[in-house]
Amino acid sequence: MLCLLLSSPSLAFAPTPLQGVEPVRLRTTTAEGQATFRQTRLWREFVEGEGRGWQARVDERTGTPHRMWGGLPLVSRDADALEVEAALRAFTARHTELLGAPADLPMRALESVDDAWYADFQAMRDGVPIWRSALTFRIRAGSLALVGADTYPTTPTRGAWVLDEDVAVQRAVAGGPAPTAPHTDREVSATWLPRVEHGLLVLRAVYE
Repeated sequence: MLCLLLSSPSLAFAPTPLQGVEPVRLRTTTAEGQATFRQTRLWREFVEGEGRGWQARVDERTGTPHRMWGGLPLVSRDADALEVEAALRAFTARHTELLGAPADLPMRALESVDDAWYADFQAMRDGVPIWRSALTFRIRAGSLALVGADTYPTTPTRGAWVLDEDVAVQRAVAGGPAPTAPHTDREVSATWLPRVEHGLLVLRAVYE
């Protein structure tokens, strides 16, 4: 996987050795940050309503629940994929502000294993996918058991896709660890990469 970072106005470069070839954002939590989230209007409304008894671990940089878990009857145990998707989109529509995402995100994966369903909706910003980020659901025996909202609803964006895709690939290969080696996978697509820059979480415009 090749990730090309674009910095303003028109630069492209390959990930540094410290970043690795597949950048992963590290999350840290604090007791104060978690307690503050539990007192927010959105969370209190949820747990005082259909989310009674649920718990959460919030992403303190985005304000959305990185993971929240509990039990909420959602579909019948013999529901099919269309019924499961419809129920999850309806749940998202009821809690759009809490989850930081609309109910019409593209479906990335929906799979049934034994008595469980696993669903992932691709997180987007301005029609562009966010790197390795999704609205994630786990259903067990017809009950919603876990939700993950890595959606970055208010994270500021940086950069723009100002380079031609071929030029961006050429520059990344030339600046990479093996510029003379054959590179057969040269297909790229625009994406947002969550990064912490100068202490601030941003979505950086990149080519993947």
